Amino acid sequence: MDLRTLSIAFIALLLAVFSTTAVVSAAAQPAILNKKAISPTHRNIRILKQIALSGSLREYRARALHLLAAMRNVRTLMALSEILKKTDDDQLRAWTAMALTRLPNHRGYRTLEYGTSLPSSPSRVRISCLKALSMTLKKGITHMLNLLLRDREYRIRYAAAAALPLSATRYNIYHMNRLLKNGSTIEMKRAVARGMLALNSRRTRSAARAAIQREKDTTLLKILLEHLLKSGGSSKTQLQKWSADSGKPSAFRSACAAAMQ
Repeated sequence: MDLRTLSIAFIALLLAVFSTTAVVSAAAQPAILNKKAISPTHRNIRILKQIALSGSLREYRARALHLLAAMRNVRTLMALSEILKKTDDDQLRAWTAMALTRLPNHRGYRTLEYGTSLPSSPSRVRISCLKALSMTLKKGITHMLNLLLRDREYRIRYAAAAALPLSATRYNIYHMNRLLKNGSTIEMKRAVARGMLALNSRRTRSAARAAIQREKDTTLLKILLEHLLKSGGSSKTQLQKWSADSGKPSAFRSACAAAMQ
């Protein structure tokens, strides 16, 4: 047997070994995932990561991710980071980002902060990281939101605007009021208005009233009206004036008239 034949045989052997050790077969996946808990060994973490990324069924991928997250062990940091970057499933990506927030000693937060701030990261990854940070740190990401509101990508600016009402800091209120007036798109203004409605703060009422005076979009106007009614920021005189304003959409005028009854 010549050297070339030996080389080919050796490579084939390596491929055979790799295919049996590195790839978890579809038949083997249920037995692995049926366990209530798995110890956080490097081998187990590697197997679960593989199933989470390429499991034969979505329920297998979700179960593998659940088992990884349940470990709450810093050894899972690299595996969760890889899943965050590579998975095509939006829901699994969101769960992965939240799993990173639960690692001991805040070890996952640096990964999320880096994933949010890095412009070269795919926008879907950046948004998942931002949502996980905003839901857990709230006031702690005020500075980051300030940067992201000026991001070159619209989807990132939109996600940052949607995260503002999660914390009622003076800074966030200022940006909400500013974006309601100067937002680049009607979708951005609607997102801010929904945030105001959810936040229900007196400090956004004057901006909401001013926006009603100048805006024409029915959806936006109705969200702002609901915010004012909920927060006690509308008077009967104002409602009468808006219901009689022929420059406003009829649906909004009807909503104002109904609010007076």
